[in-house]
Amino acid sequence: MKFELNNLLAANLVEDAPTAAMIVAMKPFRFLLAILVEVLLVAAPLRAATYTIDSSRITTEWAAAGVPGGFQQYRPGGAAARPVFSHDVVYYGADATGVADSTSAFSAAMSACPSGQVISIPAGTFKIAGRIVPHNSKTWRGAGTASTTIMAYGGDSNFYSNSEWPVVSPTLTVTGGATAGSTVLTVADASTIIVGHQVTLSQLNPSTVHAYTANYGGGPNWNGHGATRLNAITFMVVRKNNALDGGAGTIKLDHALPIDMRGTPMLSIWAQYISQGVGFEDMTVDCTHSAASGIFNPMQVDSWWFYHVNFIHLYRRPIMFMIATNCTVEHCDMASDRAPGAGANTEGLDFYDDVCWSLVQNCAMNNAGYTMIMLGDWGGACVGNVIAYNYCTNETGVTFAPGAVGGNHGAHNMFNLWEGNYAQNYESDGYYGSDSYCTLARNYFSGQYNRATYQEECAIVLGHWATNYNILGNILGTGSGYSTIYEASGGSAQNGVIYRLAYPTAYNRSAGGSGSNPSDPTYTDTNVPASAIRHANYDFATPGQVFVSTDHDIPSSYYLSSKPAWFGNLTWPAFDPSNPGTPTPAQIPAGYRFTNGVEPPGVGTTQPPANAKTQIQSS
Repeated sequence: MKFELNNLLAANLVEDAPTAAMIVAMKPFRFLLAILVEVLLVAAPLRAATYTIDSSRITTEWAAAGVPGGFQQYRPGGAAARPVFSHDVVYYGADATGVADSTSAFSAAMSACPSGQVISIPAGTFKIAGRIVPHNSKTWRGAGTASTTIMAYGGDSNFYSNSEWPVVSPTLTVTGGATAGSTVLTVADASTIIVGHQVTLSQLNPSTVHAYTANYGGGPNWNGHGATRLNAITFMVVRKNNALDGGAGTIKLDHALPIDMRGTPMLSIWAQYISQGVGFEDMTVDCTHSAASGIFNPMQVDSWWFYHVNFIHLYRRPIMFMIATNCTVEHCDMASDRAPGAGANTEGLDFYDDVCWSLVQNCAMNNAGYTMIMLGDWGGACVGNVIAYNYCTNETGVTFAPGAVGGNHGAHNMFNLWEGNYAQNYESDGYYGSDSYCTLARNYFSGQYNRATYQEECAIVLGHWATNYNILGNILGTGSGYSTIYEASGGSAQNGVIYRLAYPTAYNRSAGGSGSNPSDPTYTDTNVPASAIRHANYDFATPGQVFVSTDHDIPSSYYLSSKPAWFGNLTWPAFDPSNPGTPTPAQIPAGYRFTNGVEPPGVGTTQPPANAKTQIQSS
């Protein structure tokens, strides 16, 4: 830049054709101008370049996570808005006082409602003590979280979908197309594959994929694909045998493969059931009388959504997805009033197994499970999901600090994005096996628990076999002298830690040895920190940012192209590691809603009723 400016000065002098006396007179001014240019270049350097992560470590499919095209299209005012059926559930005998069981009335209203319409649940309290299997392409819509309450009763799921049992196993060999970026697979014969149903693609385990089978007792079938084929991804089939894809023996998938799967790839074919296009909106679910493992249990589903649904007085999981694709949970607030260590030892919002390409966004969780958002609970194989801008607080456990949000409890999860969340910590515990290629971007993980004091309070916990993590632009730890240890070490429990990496399972300090990618599950795994990228994170132990590249900027988002409307007037992106300050819940909409009881300024007409804050905070 200095060279260009000096040449420009010279050109101007020639153009003006000054006399020799004028040139001599101008020399002092040229000298002063050159000094001024140097000062400006130092004081205002060019903006740092944005850090680009290798494309093999992430997936562009995050932008398509959730209901295809967005469930908002089916809401009032949407391009495909569903009309409200002429009769609500009360017309079919539902008791709005909550005294009589309304299960049969709800089922009757559902049967009468045409496909593509809305089943209306008016203001009132409705007891559901039985089981309802929702019909495809129908929305269940209440009158608002302050007006419509579902009282869940019993020990079984009140809303669930049918699934195949025993679960299907890999039966069809893939002969081509199982490479990163591909959306078309080739098989010898596609006759058993059904368009509009699901398939699970699996391969023999690569060297970094492990199962900790001893923790399973007798051992599971790993949801059909077996302990030797943990690398598994579930897709919807868009079409087959189409000339556009190469003709006979081809199947078109709804998402691109994020990774090569050439280790004897095979397909499991889910041909018997598929539940699609079911929505639940604008209601509160009171779980006081339920001991169900999941009040909602969507199995073999695609494009289900939950929007403006509050869950209060939780005892166990509010929603437990199994074999699910392209689902969305948005603006749903969940809370429990059980004391620390009391109640069921169970997860909150649970992607139990084989949940792929789904979105959890803008939810508030208050003591809502022992790990409030869990991916891969037991079964694993959760791939391509986005967990973003959720507020999680008051996590409780028994002895050791539990994971507020958890990226892996089963095996083997891959390519999941955690962005913009505010929580006490993130944990991949490795209890049942490995995970890889997950991204933590622009979150705040405090590493400090605000309801009880535990051993091993850490901001990020990655157990053994958690490999190729991308940890980018986060704010980690707590100031005021609490977070003082950058990375855990030794055999004794530590608090105030930023990173706890490589130990066998989540909080086991007793290791049988150490190695890089060890097959022995009792060993610490040096490949965990070695394969991770930790870049541009601010931590309060250093204190400051730690970089691995001269490109310091991090993209505002890895799945959104711009600031979403539901952020209102809040600053975007929410968490800036170059200017961390003291992070507060109100920096994200879910935390703002939890704190203030209304949406952030500028959101408009989608504000929840005033008691939303009271429900979620006091439950």
